Amino acid sequence: MERFVKMNKCSFICRMRAKDKQKIEAIYKATLSLTQQMGFGGITMARIAREAGMATGTLYIYFKNKEELINSLYLYLKRQKAKNFLTDMNFDNPLKVVLKQMFTKMLMGIVNESAELAFLEQYHRSPFIDEAVQTEAMQLFQPFFDIIERGQKEFLIKDVKMDLIMAYLSGTIHEFSALIQDNRMPLNEDSFDLMFTMMWDGLKT
Repeated sequence: MERFVKMNKCSFICRMRAKDKQKIEAIYKATLSLTQQMGFGGITMARIAREAGMATGTLYIYFKNKEELINSLYLYLKRQKAKNFLTDMNFDNPLKVVLKQMFTKMLMGIVNESAELAFLEQYHRSPFIDEAVQTEAMQLFQPFFDIIERGQKEFLIKDVKMDLIMAYLSGTIHEFSALIQDNRMPLNEDSFDLMFTMMWDGLKT
């Protein structure tokens, strides 16, 4: 009997956790959609709740305000990106091979995730930035920074500050993604080879 009670209790808790996760994902999805439509300034907790199909009071159970929700979603997206980014990576490969694989993943991530990109761009220009969240997000991509530093130590990549490297890569990849999304650049292997070569030429010593 005691075992049966414990099993039922576990089953109930597991169902509740799954339900909570589903609601949080619905909240995140609604926030992404509304941000793409009207930006951070136009969204409210009430709008998000309505878009997510729940009462505003229910939304406040999960997030105490819009700032907490936005920072939580930002970190969630960064964790997902880091997970996808690092999957199947072999950092023992030659530097150029590793960077090309990283470049391809970054570019495809932007091309295929317009709503997430709109959110992230809004976040970086918003007053909602939480320094602790930013620090944790940066740490998720430490393997990438290690690769850049490795290239600099091997005198293969320009010895400049990481901020400049990131600005160059981010700007280049975003512009390439715009060409693809506007159908001015085909999405094929030859295009990827050309774009990576151009990016590499700007990085190498």
